[in-house]
Amino acid sequence: FFFGGSLLPEAMSDGGGSPGPQELPLPVQVDPRPEGGPTHARIPSTNGDNHLAVTSPGRARENSPYSPGRKSHYYQEAPDLKNKKWMFCMLILVNVLLNYDSGAIPPSLVGRRCKGSGACSMADSDGDDPLGAGIKTEFGLSLFQEGLLGSLVYLGLTSSCMVSGFVLTNYSPKKVLGIAILTNAMWCLLFAASTALDYLLISRFMVGVSQAFIVIFSPVWVDEFAPRTHCTMWMSLIQAGVPLGIMFGYAVAGFTAANFDVSWRVSFYAQTIALFMLGAAWWFIPKKYIDPENSAAHIAQMPTVAALHTISESNMCPDSPMSPSGLSRSLGDVGRHSRRALRHIVALGKQIGKLFRCKVWLYTCLGLCALYFVVTGIQLWITAYMRAPPISADMNAIVLGFTATSATAPIMGVIFGGHVVDRCGGYQGNTHKAAQCAASFGAVAVVCSWGALMTYNFFIILALCWFLLFFGAGVVPAATGILLASVDREDRAVASAVSMLLYNMLGYFAGPFISGLVASLAGDLKWSF
Repeated sequence: FFFGGSLLPEAMSDGGGSPGPQELPLPVQVDPRPEGGPTHARIPSTNGDNHLAVTSPGRARENSPYSPGRKSHYYQEAPDLKNKKWMFCMLILVNVLLNYDSGAIPPSLVGRRCKGSGACSMADSDGDDPLGAGIKTEFGLSLFQEGLLGSLVYLGLTSSCMVSGFVLTNYSPKKVLGIAILTNAMWCLLFAASTALDYLLISRFMVGVSQAFIVIFSPVWVDEFAPRTHCTMWMSLIQAGVPLGIMFGYAVAGFTAANFDVSWRVSFYAQTIALFMLGAAWWFIPKKYIDPENSAAHIAQMPTVAALHTISESNMCPDSPMSPSGLSRSLGDVGRHSRRALRHIVALGKQIGKLFRCKVWLYTCLGLCALYFVVTGIQLWITAYMRAPPISADMNAIVLGFTATSATAPIMGVIFGGHVVDRCGGYQGNTHKAAQCAASFGAVAVVCSWGALMTYNFFIILALCWFLLFFGAGVVPAATGILLASVDREDRAVASAVSMLLYNMLGYFAGPFISGLVASLAGDLKWSF
């Protein structure tokens, strides 16, 4: 993402014998061979924190860290790897806190005072304003506005992705991410302190905008800094920070609303304080543990705005780009670059058109959009739905039950779905069988969703929601494999980008938005669920 090339020199990439000194691009230090161990050369990398180990042929033991038979041919010194582990934990914590508010919104909408019909009184019998009133009561939100409040963060995230990749590529990731964390904390503070609906909606959108930089950079950092033998595990853990943050926010805000007469703002003030502390600590992390090598080296060579203003026509050489003759040539370059960009846009349009003509890819992608539509809608509306009559469940039971459901069902469903698809032959060269498995899981999930609407028993609804999320998650491994297998290799990058855009707009954003709109038009909370 940030730069091309590999840490391992080409002369050594085949894993064969030790190359001659003239083939090594970096200075070599030959360490003395330990008793019973191999002779090896130690090559420091350009950033000084990783080393390449080249083992002498025929002398390595099987259990040696320098053995050619091992998967990784380089090692990281213990202090350096320890610091990178701390940085990895820092990134997970940032992801958890950035997604805390998405989980805290549903119970905060309801509040403690919302009972019975769901119409919460703004005052107790003695006329005092109850601190336990939720966002819905305090701002008089309609069902449509509740859905909009839950969906705007995904719209902001999607819109920011268009520029965040460019910013991270051209500027220091440490500075960009430090500013993004503090900016996110600022918008969370504005949300918690809002006194008008407009401020609530604007702050939710901007929270999503500031999240995009961390969302994009986290997997890139793992790919760059993680130990090669644990890269997949680190990637899985960093991605788990998002659902973990949502569950954590739901549990904390729900438990607070159920047991304490405090404002819904308290949960978000706590998030804001934690984010400001993390944002301050971020600037003390050494740059070498955040920025990939040479990602922003060219920035120091760029002239400042003040320097550009000091350039006058009198001291320009004729060939300068700022001189009249140079300016005409620059305009010609702009024209050529514009035509080249136009050709790239046309080629991209053709690739996207090719994707939409592939019915297998299109229908599978739309199926996953529907899955994410349902999951996001359930997350937003289940608390209010179960609190309203005729269910009228206890808030503590709702929070505990749904937290346990969302923590176990998706993970077990993904593992189960992947296992079943593998037993059926996998998706590679066996797309039809994989599609049958995904369709079967999806059909069971649909039956569970309809069953949850036909009963008003709290425990039956919770059990059906668990199976809905379980079998819905079982669709993901097969569907993801089909998406990759149904397009040509050269189109997979574009297919991945387009599918992520569709997931965000037709799934995560549309779920709360459309369900809230339908419920508002129907005048019944049940239609949102």
